[in-house]
Amino acid sequence: MAAQDIATKQWGYSVGGTGTDATTVTTGQTYVKNIIMSSEGSADTFTIAEGDGTVLVKGISGVQSSQVFPIDSKLNGIIVTMNSSVSRCAIFVE
Repeated sequence: MAAQDIATKQWGYSVGGTGTDATTVTTGQTYVKNIIMSSEGSADTFTIAEGDGTVLVKGISGVQSSQVFPIDSKLNGIIVTMNSSVSRCAIFVE
């Protein structure tokens, strides 16, 4: 399909809204506090990985659910993959 939309915010990054391809959010070192995933469908899947492909978070969301994942560490790049264009990912950084 296409890459997901990335918006840089004062608190971090907002990802999602268009495509479903794996999307590189950042390639540099970034201290990530929390990641929040929100979805609409019962079988929406998502994967959050470091730049080298190491999977940090992987799961299936419930209908209209939000999940918080505390990361609290420095990551070397962030890659987000979601199978639904209505899912959203908020990455809170320091």
